Formats: sequence, C-alpha cells, structure tokens
Amino acid sequence: MYQNQQRIPCAIRAQDSEELTMTAVVERKTRGLVGLEEDHLVLQLQTTVKKTSMSTMAVQTDPGRVLEWRIPLDGLASVHGGGWWGRRMKIVANDLTLFEGIPGASTERLVLTFRRRDRVLADELIAALGFALSDLGMKKLDDRIRRLEGGEEADTLHG
Repeated sequence: MYQNQQRIPCAIRAQDSEELTMTAVVERKTRGLVGLEEDHLVLQLQTTVKKTSMSTMAVQTDPGRVLEWRIPLDGLASVHGGGWWGRRMKIVANDLTLFEGIPGASTERLVLTFRRRDRVLADELIAALGFALSDLGMKKLDDRIRRLEGGEEADTLHG
C-alpha cells in the first residue's frame, strides 16, 4: 500500500494548556511524529509538563513518556487538510474506540498541526493518506461486487 518513509513532526494543539495554581504555573504541550506505514497511520506522542514556581521562579520540566499508536486505515472515515500559516490534518474515525487514549482527541476526531516549514511534507502525507483511504474503499467495493456476482448476498437483497 502507500508508505511515507519520513515521519513528520506534529503537535496536538487542543491538548496544550496553561494552568495557574496558588504556587505554580503549569504548562502542558503534546508534540510528536506521524507517518504512514503500510496499512497504518503511526503516531508517536510525548506530553511535556513544565512547572514554574511562583515564589522562586524555578522551572521543573517533565518530558513524559513517548507513547505510540498504530491506527489501522480501515478504521478511518476521512482525512482533510487545512490551515494557512501552518498545516492542519483533521482525521475522522468510523470506530469510536480508535483514538482512545490519544491526548486531545475526541472519540471520532483527531486534529494534528504541523509547522509551516513542514507544510510540503504534511501535504504529501495528507495526499498519501487520502489515496490510501480511497484505495481501501475501492477494494472493499470490489469485494462486495464479487460477492454479489457470486450470489452470496443475493438472498439478502431480495428478502
């Protein structure tokens, strides 16, 4: 199938936050890499937590663990690109458990952002992912037509 050899730096801006407590300012940022491998979208993410003490202004940074998700393409409904300065990739799932555990993802949607300098690479990834999803859809349609021609689903169509 389609494969984008290079993984591209990405971020999940919906996960970025800044929190003010009585004693510190706490910032969370989620960054990582994304790439297309055979029939999966591979996503590696790390959420960094930075705490700045209000009294001493000391900064403590916890990079967090790198987590990887292998998202099967047949679980994706669509992919769309957008954005002016940078690039956004909006991925929609047809399985509500697909993005489970991914920071900043809703049950059916994940939005990745890319730096402006990676815009061309992001466009290539979005196009490759779109082609892969189209190809997968055509294969499913061909399989269904073959089954219909073979009479396997004829009984279900005519009641």
